[in-house]
Amino acid sequence: LSGACILSGNNGVGRWHFFVGSPGNGKSAAVGQLVRALLAKGCRVVDENDTDIADLQQTSVPYSLDVFEPGNPYASVRIVQDASVVRNPYAPDVDPSNDLLTTMRQAWDAGLSLIVCTNRGVLEKAYRDTYADPEYRQLAWHRAVLKKLVEREEGTPFVAAPLEVQSRRPVFKTILAKATYLDKRSLILHGNKILEHLILRAVEPEKWGACLSCELAQLCPFKANREWLADENGRRIAIEAFRRAEVLSSQVIVFREALAAISLVLAGCPRDYADTTPCGWVRKLAARGDVFGLASRRIYMCLY
Repeated sequence: LSGACILSGNNGVGRWHFFVGSPGNGKSAAVGQLVRALLAKGCRVVDENDTDIADLQQTSVPYSLDVFEPGNPYASVRIVQDASVVRNPYAPDVDPSNDLLTTMRQAWDAGLSLIVCTNRGVLEKAYRDTYADPEYRQLAWHRAVLKKLVEREEGTPFVAAPLEVQSRRPVFKTILAKATYLDKRSLILHGNKILEHLILRAVEPEKWGACLSCELAQLCPFKANREWLADENGRRIAIEAFRRAEVLSSQVIVFREALAAISLVLAGCPRDYADTTPCGWVRKLAARGDVFGLASRRIYMCLY
């Protein structure tokens, strides 16, 4: 999702976009990429306490983020990177679907662009709890966005007509809503080459420059795995193993699993080197002549 499509420009049109998927589908990674693109455009991104994201602790995961365009005193975009998380986990009536409804209502009243990462369960409960409520049924976003998100037939695109915001002085006068469904999307099948792109990024020569002067490069399983995946034929064989795993298990390999597998192949298991590095682990095993230990991290052993 391009950062430019959710900023105001001169057309007065805002965007609502929903990334719908299961855990590990890459929703948060997509939002991270979007936020970095917005920061590169000079936007200010803050949490609900108006704290700049650069000042947040690394372990802090805000429920939502507001984006301020350069020179604007008001936010134009709200981002919820995981709607299954709640604003206050210690509240007695904690409910992710209720928080999502509140967020959608606030964004609509202000005329904000809205980016939401969520799973189907949160959407379905939000609609199930309100579909018979006269207060919600009269709301345009409830009828035209939430209802259609939930009732959309499998395999059909989500389509919502442009909605006019009736509130006083909204940021955007018109809202266009779209959705991307990730939970049925393979990283390998149907012409997708996402897994291959991830591998190619991981094996880029400049990332492995230190290996050129390493005296143990010939013994290193990670360097050998890198050469395997950098080779077109070796990469094809590895991707074919992933493709067969998807077909035989009837389950797609999600984004998080793909990254974990690539990490295992190219950097080993963190349990192996709790007090050192992958390179240090290789040196330790090579020093004691543990050829079988090194071989256990070759790509065919990892994928097996």
